[in-house]
Amino acid sequence: MPLELWLIYASTLTLATLLPGPSSILALSCGVRFGTARSSMAVLGITAASLVQGAAAICGLKSVLFASETLFYLIKLFGAAYLIYIGLSIFRTREMSLDGAVHGPAQGPGGPGLFRQGFFTAMGNPKAIVFFTSLFPQFIEVGGNELLSYLILMTTLAAVAFGGGLLYATCGWSMSSLFRFPGVRKYFHKAVGTIFIGAGLGLAASNR
Repeated sequence: MPLELWLIYASTLTLATLLPGPSSILALSCGVRFGTARSSMAVLGITAASLVQGAAAICGLKSVLFASETLFYLIKLFGAAYLIYIGLSIFRTREMSLDGAVHGPAQGPGGPGLFRQGFFTAMGNPKAIVFFTSLFPQFIEVGGNELLSYLILMTTLAAVAFGGGLLYATCGWSMSSLFRFPGVRKYFHKAVGTIFIGAGLGLAASNR
């Protein structure tokens, strides 16, 4: 996979990971209540769920690839359209409140319990599989070393998922305080939405 293509993939994953959602709110909440070290177990759970969802998406794509190269490229175009759809949805999203996620007692579950919380919170979002199924075809070279492509996709996914979750946990209260300002939430969503739309348009126009 060329470096410039990998950078697009990693950037898209990073943006999706940093966008506030159930998993990031959980990591943020754990960081506020338990600190970074203890919260890393919840982040590991989130990462494990992301890998399961990514593997499910890849298995489906591999079957499609073997069945029909034309169908594979149709899915690729659909994926680009879906990225644009996500961008539009994010751009127009209403402001998100973090008030319910950043308060709680210092006492809580241990490491295994936090891992389960992270895993099932992330697995409870079936749209992740749709997102990965839409994203992965943009970066798989048909006729090339597909196994290496899959390995790069999954390794990058694990690194970004864990790093993003750990960032939320580490920032904790300071990040939650930042998102209490309506203007920050508003422009954050608009900026991320615009980038997703641009990525979808760029990938749709690509000959790869």
